[in-house]
Amino acid sequence: RYEGGSSGSDVKRLPVGGMAAQSLWQRTTRTLLTLITIGLTVGAILTLESVINGVSNEMTQLLGADAEIVIRQADIADTSLSAIDESTADRIAALPQVYSISGMVMNAVMLPETGSFLLLLGYAPNEHAIQNFKIIEGERLTSNHQIILGSVVAEANQKEVGETMDVAGQRYKIVGIFESGAGWENMSGIITLRDAQAFAGRPRKVTMLMVDVEDPRNTQPLVAEINQRFPDVHAAASGEFVEQLPDMENADGMLNGISFLALIVGGLGVLNTMLMSILERTREIGVLRALGWSRRDILGLILREALLLGTLGGIASIIIGVLLAYLLTMAPLVGEVLQPEWTLGVFIRALTIALLLGIFGGLLP
Repeated sequence: RYEGGSSGSDVKRLPVGGMAAQSLWQRTTRTLLTLITIGLTVGAILTLESVINGVSNEMTQLLGADAEIVIRQADIADTSLSAIDESTADRIAALPQVYSISGMVMNAVMLPETGSFLLLLGYAPNEHAIQNFKIIEGERLTSNHQIILGSVVAEANQKEVGETMDVAGQRYKIVGIFESGAGWENMSGIITLRDAQAFAGRPRKVTMLMVDVEDPRNTQPLVAEINQRFPDVHAAASGEFVEQLPDMENADGMLNGISFLALIVGGLGVLNTMLMSILERTREIGVLRALGWSRRDILGLILREALLLGTLGGIASIIIGVLLAYLLTMAPLVGEVLQPEWTLGVFIRALTIALLLGIFGGLLP
């Protein structure tokens, strides 16, 4: 009679799940609202983590294709602040294990015509790194005041080979269109190293150095030697460089902060559901106690309900997270850059957070 908060009316029983599932089933509206709360908060974390993993994977693959070792300035808070003097590059190039070295300058600008960002990269036309860009129309850079555009940004801005393009007051002639394996590079424009240095106001400075090694087996010893002999820079093997970037460390910190906030928001949702459920079931709990249930039995029932709610919320968060990521990939321009990468760890993290929400939300009630 009192099970599920019923007052004499017929109780709709579930064939499985026992009393824990029955209690959630009897309070359908409140249960659904809580599942939506958990699904949105944890699903957003799931989407963000998959996007970060995707960007990291694309950058790792790209840098691995360019060189065995990548170098940035040491002790910086953001990659955009990196500035390595070309004299340092010349000294590194003189090391016997180095086959070739290429400098790169990175800038980000706003294009007023489309309201989108353009990643402006600078490479020396005669160095090795720029050769990895596949020209599908036109030709490669040969001199200053020229630009080659990624296929996505060229299409978005309706630009063709032979036309000119204004970038933050600087005018460049479009000499080629290229495609890259990394989506964010297809949203970029490439100019000469000297033009990029002048654009950034950093003469004879580069953002990163890409180093090709004579014998790839000597990569790790060469990384250690560069870091020891040149304390102003930080070198890493191309497969490890991205995860050591301060940007990725900042992204991980942001993700952990959002996860903590999700625990608070989602935990309050579960807490409210469980607290109201228990207040409504005072008489039911009294009957169970009179029938011989111990305090521990009652506590176990409540925690099972909370854990079941968290598990269902975790499943909902995975569905919502995958859907959000899919919608992001369908967005104009942005979808070309963001390619989420789904791993088992991402889903385990989502389920773990959802279960923690259930535990935290069920203990106090």
